[in-house]
Parts: sequence; C-alpha cells; structure tokens
Amino acid sequence: MEMLIVWLVLIASGLSLFTQIVNKLMINEKQTDQYREDIKKVQNELKTMDPKSAEFTKKQDEMLDKNMWVMKQQFKPMMVTFLPYIIVFYFLTPIFAYNAIAIGSTVGVSVTGSGDVFSDCLGIDTTVSGNFKNITTVSSDNCTAKFGTTELNLDLVGSNSIKNFEANGLKMTIMPPEKEYIHFPISIPLAGKSFGWLGVFIWSSLFASLILTKVLKGRYLRKWE
Repeated sequence: MEMLIVWLVLIASGLSLFTQIVNKLMINEKQTDQYREDIKKVQNELKTMDPKSAEFTKKQDEMLDKNMWVMKQQFKPMMVTFLPYIIVFYFLTPIFAYNAIAIGSTVGVSVTGSGDVFSDCLGIDTTVSGNFKNITTVSSDNCTAKFGTTELNLDLVGSNSIKNFEANGLKMTIMPPEKEYIHFPISIPLAGKSFGWLGVFIWSSLFASLILTKVLKGRYLRKWE
C-alpha cells in the first residue's frame, strides 16, 4: 500500500509539473500579471467614480476587456493538458481505485430495469421496478445471478474493476471494494476520515502545484514580444 501511495504522489506531481510547463509555454505571464494589476487598479478607481459618468463606463469596459483577455490566456493550456489527464485517469482507475473481490468482500450492487433478480452468493432475491441498490457480501467463488429466467455466471472473485451484466431488460452493476490509502482518527472538514486514490491524487496535485508555482514564479520559458 505504501508503494501505491508513492506512485500516486509521483504521478500527481509529474502531471502538475507538466501542467506548469505548458502554462509557462502558452501563457504570456508578464502581460497577464500586468493586466491583473491594471484590473485591481481600475476596480479601486471605479469605487470613487460616478456610475453614470462616461469615464466610469470607459474604465469599466477597459477592465472587462482585460479580464476577458486574462481568462482566454488561462483557458489556452487546457487544450493541451486535458487529454493527458483523461488518459492517466483511464489507466489509474483500475490499478489504484479498487481491491480485488474475494469471498467475504463487501461490494455495491445496482440493478436497473424491471423484473425478478436472484443471486444466492450476493444475498439478493427481489423484484426490481426501476432501480435497486444494495451493499452486500460475496459468499461464494462460484457466483451466479438469475435475471428473470436467464442465469449468468458473474465471475467476480479476483476482479478489481466495475462489472456489468445484462439480461432480459435488467442491468446489474457491481462495484468492487474501494481501496483506502490514508486514515485519520478524526474527521477533516470537507474531506472525512479516509482518502481513496482520488483524494490522495488531488491533494498531492494541489501541494505540488503550490510548490512549483513558487519555485517557477518569475521564470519564463518563452520569450514574448
């Protein structure tokens, strides 16, 4: 588990560094910083001016134009950084998100559709009309489920990914037990007591970004005219 946390921190930090480099290459930071200072200055000036005056309108339009320019600069890197994050998340989820299902594992079960569903190994015997959700325990390595008159082999034990099964208009989704990487004795506001892979990834990214922003501040990788 410790090595998985290390890998998560390294991947998150690497993506943060990649994002910072892309920002440095695509954003005219000198002009952006200057416009931000100008916007603050104009905001202070507007507080002392008559809102009905022509000068107020002129200053306000100037501020809005500069604010729009800054926003466009900030959106430009997203066209480059969006895809790598999607790819990384696609590959990280099955590796870091879930534990492999074993006999005795607690799994989440969701069934949508209309009809009878029975599974002895999941302890489900119900008639579904719309949506059914349950938290249950896998009791056998030979797990099957009947959707109406059709019986399917669920093949759950050893799987660490979300499983989907469908028959007779019924769709069953089984969520493996989530991995928990960090536990706290008390609940942290907006975070809770434990962190899964996504929580570790997000906090590592934020921490790395704060450090990299300070380290790279004032360092321009591209000469802007």
